[in-house]
Amino acid sequence: MVRYSKLQFRTLLRHYNCDLCYTPMILADSFCQSAKARRNEFTTNLFDTPLVTQFAANNMNDFLNAAKIVAPYCDGVDLNCGCPQRWAKQIGIGCVMLEKPELIADVIKQCRNQIPKPFTVSVKMRILKDMRSTVEICRTLDKCGVSFLAVHGRTSSQLTGEVDPINFKLINENISCPLVANGGIRTLEECYKLQALTNCKGVMVANSILTNPMLFSDSEKVDSSCIQNWLDICYNSTLSEYEYTKVVNTKTIAEKPPHLTFQCFHHHLVFMLEKTAKTLNLNLETKPHLEGVSGNSEECISIFGSTFAGLELSIIPHQSDWLVSDASVWSVSGTGDIRNRSKLQVILSTLVI
Repeated sequence: MVRYSKLQFRTLLRHYNCDLCYTPMILADSFCQSAKARRNEFTTNLFDTPLVTQFAANNMNDFLNAAKIVAPYCDGVDLNCGCPQRWAKQIGIGCVMLEKPELIADVIKQCRNQIPKPFTVSVKMRILKDMRSTVEICRTLDKCGVSFLAVHGRTSSQLTGEVDPINFKLINENISCPLVANGGIRTLEECYKLQALTNCKGVMVANSILTNPMLFSDSEKVDSSCIQNWLDICYNSTLSEYEYTKVVNTKTIAEKPPHLTFQCFHHHLVFMLEKTAKTLNLNLETKPHLEGVSGNSEECISIFGSTFAGLELSIIPHQSDWLVSDASVWSVSGTGDIRNRSKLQVILSTLVI
């Protein structure tokens, strides 16, 4: 997912039975040319495995060079041939690559020849309006040595709507490599049903996992512990190395994903709360030190205003002797990086559904 499968969110998903994670789609040409792009777009750690790094490219050299850069730090690379966004189409990446199946096959073949197994080289694609053409592309990629295919069950013009599982079954019957089916999945039960119907080797979930990161653990909705885990992961990301070693064994979980932005933290929190909470009780320190915020609970809440819009908020005065989970007060610099100014004691003590 563009923007949404950053390291922090992948860290959260691995707590809830997610077997394999992808990075967001990364532009291979920028990644090869810019050290800044590499720092911003690709982060991982020892806990972040198995991991597939997803690149968008329209030529063999960009994809191969990007794959060689990340190969020591992940388990595979994926060529994105599914992104339907207009800007991607205009620069010849994403779903428009399906108009050039020979190019896709050459990219995969060259990469497969130069980076040895067990490193995987896969393709994520959409179906075409003509299923015979879709099957033919899949067979071509299978023959050129692709490790597996992840197929989204909608065309590039279908952003929503039901997905026909028969299309996955048809593809799977015509290829020998593993098929990962994607699109329209909302629960773990639906994953099992789709696998039984199509005999696919895996099921990929994107949109539904944003609102319910616990989906693969057979939970129909997120609970307060999941949201608390998200706060803990994000809090860890703001710590200095010294602070991290002091608190990691006492108040936060063991991962320390770097390079957190407020946008990443905020967007995922919005998604998780979207269909979950109607009443949210927060314990807030009443005198935080924020740039541009004078230090009362009401102004603290305004930081999260768009997150908690429409929710009934119960503000509980902070007591200094309470032992609650630490979260950070978020302050956004001009570049969008989070700075840790002081500790805002936050506990999601009650979620009334």
